[in-house]
Amino acid sequence: MFTLYHYTNFAGLYGMLKDYDSEKHPYLTMWATNASFLNDNSEYTFGQKVCWDAFGLYEAMNNISDEKCIINGYGYRGITKKDKLNNTPCIVSFSATKNNASMWEMYSMNGNGVAIIFDGDQLKKIDDRVSFSPCIYCLDEHDLMKYNELMKDMYEHYALKISFTSSEKINPTIERIGRSWGLLTTMAPRIKHSSYKYESEFRLIRMGMDCPKFRIRKDIIIPYKEIFIPIDAVKGFIIGPTADFDYIYSSLEIFLASKGLSELDQFIVKSKVPYRG
Repeated sequence: MFTLYHYTNFAGLYGMLKDYDSEKHPYLTMWATNASFLNDNSEYTFGQKVCWDAFGLYEAMNNISDEKCIINGYGYRGITKKDKLNNTPCIVSFSATKNNASMWEMYSMNGNGVAIIFDGDQLKKIDDRVSFSPCIYCLDEHDLMKYNELMKDMYEHYALKISFTSSEKINPTIERIGRSWGLLTTMAPRIKHSSYKYESEFRLIRMGMDCPKFRIRKDIIIPYKEIFIPIDAVKGFIIGPTADFDYIYSSLEIFLASKGLSELDQFIVKSKVPYRG
């Protein structure tokens, strides 16, 4: 099994499972946050710029003519204003890193939270609107250029292969902007600064034209979209490095039982990271 972990607090876990019903809704519900409103709100902007600059270099190095370019000649800041309401990617993060002290501190209430254990192979096949990808860690566009086969495949898909289904004739400029937007919104959510490489992050990236839902975080209205993950993808829980393990274990045990998920009790373990009070 390809194992991944989602570090969160218990309010987050409760929100994911509160609507679970074995017959009516046999899913764990995760909130995919709009990429412009992640914990680090500069992260998506960084990914967009790296992606844009790298594909601009790709066009220049491959001598792609001006009339066929989908990057050079356009400013990415203007392109990224396109339909922010529905068309911005939404992200749920997972980590291949198990029991990492920095992960507990940053994403799980300084260890007073939980890491949900997932079967990564099942996360690859959620639904057609959701892609599953590892993060690409970069300092700048030159780092991204090292992924030459990936860049070639992605560029050719959006520049040459993807087709517009409308029967109406599309203005060539609008078509090129659409192709650049598709390339940018597919690649940029995968880009993360090299400083965070230790997180070994994988992402579910939710696209689609449906209107987002909203929640409040630190007095900011945050847009998100729901992703429904089959409960069979959940393989257990790691309770963080806390002094109250027995107390927290008991509450989680009762909550799971109330949802008819007592079989997961045997897969609740305590983090091996030492507790620091």
